[in-house]
Amino acid sequence: MGNCYGSPIDYVTGGRGASGAEYRPRKLWQRAVEYFEFMRGRVWNRIELLKSGAAAGTPCNVPVQMPLQLRGFLVFAGLTRGQWRRYRSDPDFADICDRIEMMIETQNIEGAMVGAYNGSFTARLLGLADKTEAAVEVHQPRDLTPEEAAAVVGQLNNEY
Repeated sequence: MGNCYGSPIDYVTGGRGASGAEYRPRKLWQRAVEYFEFMRGRVWNRIELLKSGAAAGTPCNVPVQMPLQLRGFLVFAGLTRGQWRRYRSDPDFADICDRIEMMIETQNIEGAMVGAYNGSFTARLLGLADKTEAAVEVHQPRDLTPEEAAAVVGQLNNEY
């Protein structure tokens, strides 16, 4: 994978330790914008080997922008999942929460589309993966009655 500049604690310090925060709709949106800006400067270094030239095979750090995550935003904003669910179900916050989630999903999808993020993982994470459902019926065989068994044997004898 590579190295990360920072750690999960950066979300808390970047979010100024807003643990247990309560928000009004406008302030929640402002917090999301702060998170988006905070994440803009965060990168992972993916290690790749140079493919050609005299230095072929030499490891090289390739910076990759970190994807936005709802989980990361909640840590940054000092919110729990329970608080987010309450905001999500509150009519005063529903549009803001929806917009925040769409911004995160859009960045993830775009990153996957240009190859910066793993496309299949991103699709599964966002619930976009193709799903196939198959209905299977299992029938338990039953024992034949003596009459049914004799009829089957008779039919087989007549056919062969």
